[in-house]
Amino acid sequence: MSSLRTDDDTWDIATGVGTTAVMVAAARAAETARDNPLIHDPYAKVLVDGAGTGAWGFMLDDEFVAKVADADAEAAAVFEHMSAYQAVRTHFFDDFFAKAVAAGIRQIVILASGLDSRAYRLQWPAGATVRDRPAQSARIQDGHARRAWRFAQGGAPRGADRPALRLADCVARSGF
Repeated sequence: MSSLRTDDDTWDIATGVGTTAVMVAAARAAETARDNPLIHDPYAKVLVDGAGTGAWGFMLDDEFVAKVADADAEAAAVFEHMSAYQAVRTHFFDDFFAKAVAAGIRQIVILASGLDSRAYRLQWPAGATVRDRPAQSARIQDGHARRAWRFAQGGAPRGADRPALRLADCVARSGF
């Protein structure tokens, strides 16, 4: 099955993009279980377990990881790289949000979070509003968010006073 998205496709947590979300959550769960983890996601394993059986289960099986290392060092390195990448990526965004709220940002919108529990596991300051949008997957599936993204890309050019796309405009005009 392809993981490419189309406007009329369907998927569940164990297929298509759902598989990606579970694999990423499994990587976060594996990192959290390490002796000296870069990140801490106490919900990741619960989310992975809730997805049923699949390839993601191997990422949490230390015996399997050891067998892969014994059988094929190159495959084990790829396996380790994928887990390490997800840990670094998660740490980067956790740090980004920590710096944003430290700078006074009090409205946070986390789009396409999949099975990331960032909205629940990070400490948010009093008065912060956090919007986690995994429930908006139907809008994402029907192409609504993709159309909004294309609109945002056609907006004002980037520059020193506008260093990134106006995602806030994109979100507001798309009804999120």
